[in-house]
Order: sequence, then C-alpha cells, then structure tokens
Amino acid sequence: MRNFTIVLLLLLHYPGVAQVWCPSGAVWVYHYTGWGADVFEEHRYAADTLIGGSLAQMISVDVQGTQSGGLVVDDQYNSYTRTDTDVVLQWVGYDGVFQWDTLYRFGNIGDRWWPLFSPMNCPPDGMLQIVDTSSILNNGITLRRWSIVYLDALGQPASQPAYMTERIGSVPRIPHVFDCNVVIDYFFPALVCYSDSDQISIGWLPCVLDVAIHEPRAPQPAMRIAPNPCAGVVRFAVEGYPGPLRIEIIDRTGRTVLVDRSYLSGSDIDVGGLANGAYIAQCTLADRSVLRSVLCKQQ
Repeated sequence: MRNFTIVLLLLLHYPGVAQVWCPSGAVWVYHYTGWGADVFEEHRYAADTLIGGSLAQMISVDVQGTQSGGLVVDDQYNSYTRTDTDVVLQWVGYDGVFQWDTLYRFGNIGDRWWPLFSPMNCPPDGMLQIVDTSSILNNGITLRRWSIVYLDALGQPASQPAYMTERIGSVPRIPHVFDCNVVIDYFFPALVCYSDSDQISIGWLPCVLDVAIHEPRAPQPAMRIAPNPCAGVVRFAVEGYPGPLRIEIIDRTGRTVLVDRSYLSGSDIDVGGLANGAYIAQCTLADRSVLRSVLCKQQ
C-alpha cells in the first residue's frame, strides 16, 4: 500500500543542471483513497547514511489520515534508497531478508526491469519498459522524463504509458502483475506535490501534510511481516508490543477478511483460506494503527 519511496546521485550541481534523484530539501506528498481509507503520506529526505554496505539516503515517511471505520492512521517509518548510475534502488525485505532492488531506471528506450515485489517467474510478463523520452523545464532547470508501460507475456504494452520524471519518480495507476497471467489492479497513491531546495515545484498543493490531520504523537514502532509474500501462515512482530494486539487483514474492497483480537507478536496466523492477492494488514495499538501491505501467494 505504501508503497511506493527513495537516493542521492553524487553529481556536481549548479543552476540549470538536474540531479537525477533526491537533492537537498526533497519532499514528496502523496494522497490515496481506497481500501476504505483517506490517507496522506509525506516522504522527506532526512540524511545521508550507510545501509547494506552502501552510501544511501534516509527518507522519513509520515502517514496521516483515516482508515475504514474512521480509525486514525498515524504512522512514521524510514525508507532507504541509493543510486547506481541512473538506477534508483530501494532497501526492501523479501521473506525477512533485506536487499537492494530496483525502484526506478532512468535509462534508455527499451530498458526493462521488474517493479518491486514482482515474482519474476515468467518474463517479460509484468516487467516495466521505457517506451519514450522527453524533458520538461521547471524553474529554469531541465528535468528528463520517461514514458513507461507494463508488458504482457508477449512483451507488448499491457497499460497506458505513465510518466517517470527525474528527481520526482513516478506513481503510475497501471496494472501490477502478481503472478504469471494473474493481474491485480494494484493500488498506488496520487502525487499531490514535489518540491526541493532548488525551488523545483510540481503539483497543486504545498508540500506539507494538512495541519488538520496532524496530532501530537510519539513515534510509532515498526511492524515486521514474514514471510511476505506469504502462503498458509504469516507472522507479525511489532517492536516493543508483545501483545495481545488486534490484527486485521483487509482486502481491496476495504472488507475485513480476517481478524485476531488477541494476537501475540511473532505467532502464526493461518491465512490459508485467503485468495491470492494484495491485502492490508492493520495492527491496532490503543487508538492508533500501523498499516503494512501483505501479499498472499498460496501454493
């Protein structure tokens, strides 16, 4: 659900020359409605750091809004990204093992790559491909822009083109192939705005979360999910909260399909009865909730 997240390319930077990713002061604000939710996400470059043996950028993510039933969503976590030439990579976990995976490829026409969390079982089905290039001018700075599409099993476009722009990235509302020939209309947020210290500005609202949905809060703990994708069983662990906790799994329509009102952190939950697909796992802590996406891929 979130998805979505980000790195600094170490280039000489001066007015009129773009920087491929995450310059100083970079802020993204996204808005998504669906799954019974109305939520804003602010992604903000926080600091340089070392992770996974590489120089990376830490992106602080602040999630604010309401989930189905009016439950307040108030979550904070960090995302990590880096660049390798014109490739933007994100630090992601697969079955509890973290690694760098391709988020964006600012390359050439014909370049292909797998989106995050794709199965890679039946190429080219589900791969992204660059089909055109162009540029835009913003505050006197030229930004490169790429048109990308998802491919079908024959390597033909399976979606309308979506834009991917230097510094800004992309949030395409196009199909996501979960497994060979099984397509999910995977949920992506809409980009409300982007801005950075070079006065690059994209969007129609200020790059700050609406103060009306901010409340004083303590930092939320991280929730880990393993395995993810899951088959048969899944386990949740919330830092500092052994339980009992309330865990809900919500489908694409916003319907709760599984609930455990006395869950103990790290124990198994039987998800063998759930159909293949994308779900939202919601862990309720007092009057707040932590949300994470989970994929079911039954054997």
